[in-house]
Amino acid sequence: MLITQIRKTHYDLLAVQRQGRWINIDSLAPNHVAKECLEAGTLKLPGLALPYAVHPESTWRDSRLDFAGKAADGQSWFVETKGVTLANGTLAAFPDAPTTRAVKHVHTLTMAQAEGYQAFLLFIVQLPDIRQMTIYRDRFPELVTAISTAKQNGVRVLAYDTMTGPDQITLGNEIPFDEHLPFSEINLNSL
Repeated sequence: MLITQIRKTHYDLLAVQRQGRWINIDSLAPNHVAKECLEAGTLKLPGLALPYAVHPESTWRDSRLDFAGKAADGQSWFVETKGVTLANGTLAAFPDAPTTRAVKHVHTLTMAQAEGYQAFLLFIVQLPDIRQMTIYRDRFPELVTAISTAKQNGVRVLAYDTMTGPDQITLGNEIPFDEHLPFSEINLNSL
């Protein structure tokens, strides 16, 4: 059987170059990177023993989370992955647009943590040379509140930088995350 994909365009735009650095804008890339690294054990979830059994696109209650799994010691876990493409200098921020879906996912992770699962919110920063990560409070303040509450209830928030190019993205190192850091967008008129 021949299956043809119906598309509006003939090509995908995966990355753009701005001021000499490649920014991966593929919305599917963070989940692909996370899955590959979770399965390979190169993305270590704090407090969980390797190896992991990884199950993508898992439903729990009324939410679909990016990953569910079990650690080697039998501990069940959930990971929700968010791609980050917004930055000013070496500070990355999420979201680049208001997102009620992200708030729902954070609430779901908080409930899962309360019921004995280990819950993780994973930010994959899709551009290089980032040193820390925050939430863009002015864009969506409800997300800051949801994440602060989740952290107080044991949800772990992880942020990772990446190495990017015109056709590749590779997980880099964990970077500090603080949802209370101030963030402002670059003023394009000043460039």
